[in-house]
Amino acid sequence: MPPASPVAWFTSSNGLAANIVPGESSNTTFVKECYRIYLQRPNPLPDDVQFWVTNMNCYGHPACDNSPSDQAGDKHIIEAFLTAWDYELRFGPHS
Repeated sequence: MPPASPVAWFTSSNGLAANIVPGESSNTTFVKECYRIYLQRPNPLPDDVQFWVTNMNCYGHPACDNSPSDQAGDKHIIEAFLTAWDYELRFGPHS
């Protein structure tokens, strides 16, 4: 059974941690996974990924730490992807 928090599940061995690319930060992997899952873009542009990684780094923890501030950063990024225009075009507004 996954943890109660969707963020904790996404960043646990069930999700992100299993997909971290050697030599790539967990935040980079997390952002790429968000592009793949939410926007169905398996190969996002490097500048787009870097924008969100920089944004996420403001929270101060890698994506797989599962600390409270880490989860706030993860949640912030997920919410940003859920309100992206291409997500809403495909699935409708997220409320």
